[in-house]
Amino acid sequence: MPNRLSQFRRRAAALSRARRRCATAALGSALPASAPPARTIPYPIEGTAVTESEFEAFMASLRAPGTPNISPKRVIDVLGIRAKDLTAISNPNGNVIIRDHQGTAKMQRSLRNLARVLSAAREYHPTPEQMIYWFMNYPLPQFYYRTGFEMYAAGRSEELLSLLTANLQESRSAHSL
Repeated sequence: MPNRLSQFRRRAAALSRARRRCATAALGSALPASAPPARTIPYPIEGTAVTESEFEAFMASLRAPGTPNISPKRVIDVLGIRAKDLTAISNPNGNVIIRDHQGTAKMQRSLRNLARVLSAAREYHPTPEQMIYWFMNYPLPQFYYRTGFEMYAAGRSEELLSLLTANLQESRSAHSL
């Protein structure tokens, strides 16, 4: 029995270290459910959005060869994060090693949420590189100055999508007046 208990403790400690390394995993529970109202995402300007063909090329660069899935390894390269961090984000309750081009079903679900957020964010940025920079580094006052990546890592991509789409609808209605 002591052997099993020590294995459990080692695994729990390793998981805890992985979560601490990915600082955003711990932020999810610390964030309040509602954020203060503020507008920080600049309104999109006509002609500055990433075009449909540019975004399709960007998403095709993330695709795992010969499959309909997003490649975790390519996402890691694009975002500049570690494999352990992506694993902690996509499966916080377990330890999955990214060995193949597809990852697990949970990881694919998480990567598809990432694609949804990036698709919504493309309206605000002229290049995919600027879109990724915004996602990784731009603090959002609506979410207590967390970045889009931190919100995604905390499992709050729906709230981030709501903010992006609301700002986009407001800007379109302001342009139509």
